[in-house]
Amino acid sequence: MSDEVKARVFEPFFTTKDVNKATGLGLASIYGFAQQFGVDVHVYSELDRGTVSDVYLPRYLENVLNTADDKPVIVQLTKGVSRILVVEDNVMGRKLTVERLHMLGHETVQASNGPQAIKILKADAAFDLIFVRYCDGRRPVRI
Repeated sequence: MSDEVKARVFEPFFTTKDVNKATGLGLASIYGFAQQFGVDVHVYSELDRGTVSDVYLPRYLENVLNTADDKPVIVQLTKGVSRILVVEDNVMGRKLTVERLHMLGHETVQASNGPQAIKILKADAAFDLIFVRYCDGRRPVRI
C-alpha cells in the first residue's frame, strides 16, 4: 500500500477496488470492533510486496465482568449453537473455515463476497457473528 492508502485503510467505504468489487467495510468493521473492545490493530505494508495486519487481543484469563459495585461476576459460557455468517471469496478458505466452525458445533451460512452477504443479511439478520476473512489478493493477512 502507498502511504496515502495506508492512512485511509480503516475509513468506512474507502476501497481501492472497483465499485462492484468491494464495499470498503471490511477493515472499517474490524477497526470499529477493535475500538469497541480495546483491541489494538497494526498494519504493516510494503508497496508492491504485500500487507500484514496484526490484531492484538487482550490475554484471556477468565471470563469476568465487573459490576457497578466493583464485585466481579463470573459468567458461564454456554456451549449452544451460534449462527455464523461466513464471508470469504476463496473457496478453499471458506470451506476450511466452515468445516472448523461445524466441528465446534456452530451453524453457518456462507457468502462468497460482500454483496452476497448483504443480500443474505437483508433477508435474515439473525446471526450471532459475521466472520469475514480479508485478503489482499495475493496472500491472506494475519488476523
